Amino acid sequence: MKSLKAFEENLSSTTLFTARLHAISTYLKPKEEYKYPSTIPTEIMKFISFDDNHFDKIFETGFIALFANFEHFMYEFLKELYTKYPKAIPTERTIKAEDILEFRNYKSIREYLIDSIAIENSYDIDTWNNTIQKLFNLKPIPDDVKVRLMILNSLRNLFLHSGGHWNSKAFKDSRKIEKAFNAENIKSKANSGVSKKQSFHNAKSALTPQIAYDTAIYCFQEIIKTLNSQSDTKNRRKGKK
Repeated sequence: MKSLKAFEENLSSTTLFTARLHAISTYLKPKEEYKYPSTIPTEIMKFISFDDNHFDKIFETGFIALFANFEHFMYEFLKELYTKYPKAIPTERTIKAEDILEFRNYKSIREYLIDSIAIENSYDIDTWNNTIQKLFNLKPIPDDVKVRLMILNSLRNLFLHSGGHWNSKAFKDSRKIEKAFNAENIKSKANSGVSKKQSFHNAKSALTPQIAYDTAIYCFQEIIKTLNSQSDTKNRRKGKK
């Protein structure tokens, strides 16, 4: 699907940009002035001064950008599915008469409906995931990725909305995450002698910006792999009919 291919390309572009920024920053990391090549312009030299948080900020910015790629994909993928399978559009959906007058033809109304429904069902990861499973018989988020993605999304919200500081929204999110974490690990942790709750808190505290960035890449690549695999399976079944 076009949206899936575009998501893959956007992830590649974002990771390449972040890697280049990190590589350049590492090369220009403050050191004795005589060690810098004479080819570096003097107007660039004034920027060769980074505080201790500089490299964390590179990965934090890359991490937020990766999630922006994913949220764009959530909307585009759902929109593409509704366009391909219009019978999935809720029959009880209504449009105000004043809005209808703004459209020139039926196609415009249909596109408006699809767009509005896709937006509504892609605000939240759980809603998006459940909608796709229920209506289109696809499972976009693998079980072993779901909890990681919930933790990463909560962290992303902290970076964006509260300067990385814990707030009431994060507290509510942690309740949902911990419940999902325990449910997912109840079998694998049964004989380990490690508290499930302790494992959950360890997972949160270990998330440095770089680890969050690397984990986000893993999660999104797994989603792409999973959806491609399901799409290939469906195409093979159609070919046998």
